[in-house]
Amino acid sequence: MGARRWAGNKNFRRDRHSEQRPVPNVQHPNAPYNLPMLFALAAAAAIAAPTPSPDLCQAMLPPGLVVKLSLSQSQYELPRLSDIPADRLKANAVEGGWPCPLVAIGDFDGDSRWDRALILRHKTDTTVRLVAALNLEADWEIGLKIDWPLAVGEVEIEPLPPGLYEQARDGSATAQLDNLASIQADFAGFVAGQRNGKQAAYFWVNGAWQHVWLTAPDDKTAKDGAP
Repeated sequence: MGARRWAGNKNFRRDRHSEQRPVPNVQHPNAPYNLPMLFALAAAAAIAAPTPSPDLCQAMLPPGLVVKLSLSQSQYELPRLSDIPADRLKANAVEGGWPCPLVAIGDFDGDSRWDRALILRHKTDTTVRLVAALNLEADWEIGLKIDWPLAVGEVEIEPLPPGLYEQARDGSATAQLDNLASIQADFAGFVAGQRNGKQAAYFWVNGAWQHVWLTAPDDKTAKDGAP
């Protein structure tokens, strides 16, 4: 697996898998991964609490978006913290990682409103759907939908700060004409894909969703952004 290449952003640390990830220390709307560490503490408490508590992943979804997704993505379930194995959540909380590995928050289009990207689980099949929704204030625009034949526990999503992101290169992937070599992002985005596997960074650029591979994909999946 090729190493991720983060260019133009210095606020990163090494995690236990030797991949570079953003340090959770957010101060700017375009750096949503810096939401208060209260999220991480709440995730740890939700695991240990003997009594029912609100689901952290669903708490990150505004009511209007929940209604929109329930109507337009009726074959899929909204993400829940219980979709993630407990040992993974505990390790994530200890490391100060993003609190819900199935929902990302950020101002993806630079309009000073919080947008969402999330992973939905199919109700009957072993399939997930990556969805990105722009906050239009009075409505939500769902402009990215990618299906992956994976179990929900195999995937993850996490916000990314603005900056220059370059495509990973190694011997396992053939260059494709419609694959971007890099993205210079002015606004926040997100990274999504297989946990400890193939992942791509997604950004809203010039009125459209663009992605660049941070780990080299197989040739057959390189075109559509599937891991």
